[in-house]
Amino acid sequence: MKSAAPYLRLRKALIAPIPAPSWPTGLVKATLSHVPPEAVHKLLKATFRDIAKPCSAWYAALSTDEEYDPALAILALGPDGTVAGYIQSWTSGFVKDLVVAPEYRRQNIGTLLMAETFALFAARGLSHVDLKVERKNKPAQKFYAGLGMIEVLD
Repeated sequence: MKSAAPYLRLRKALIAPIPAPSWPTGLVKATLSHVPPEAVHKLLKATFRDIAKPCSAWYAALSTDEEYDPALAILALGPDGTVAGYIQSWTSGFVKDLVVAPEYRRQNIGTLLMAETFALFAARGLSHVDLKVERKNKPAQKFYAGLGMIEVLD
């Protein structure tokens, strides 16, 4: 008997125009090209266990991928310029990474970054956005469900 995949694939249908969100005072929208890659890499390593590559190798692999678009590597910067959150998506409409710094959690930064991503892909004419979430990560599943994402077969 085949065991269940460790991840669920979730999808958000992009129906009608989706406006870009308003960014709250104190947060600044930027792209990865505006900050040292080390700042994002450090946050990713602190959050995800499977980021084993050194920063230079991580950034080289990311920035040379055929689906990489710098406009889809979005950061929320705090008042002091620190990385509060980061989302990186592929041009195919797939969210690769979403991460929020611990001191900025529960402030809707993840929601803001996802809304920004939905708006970007809707403006590009995509019909949906997908991502994968660990099957055991129930809080993340609840978060994504709150954004209107539903499970689809992989």
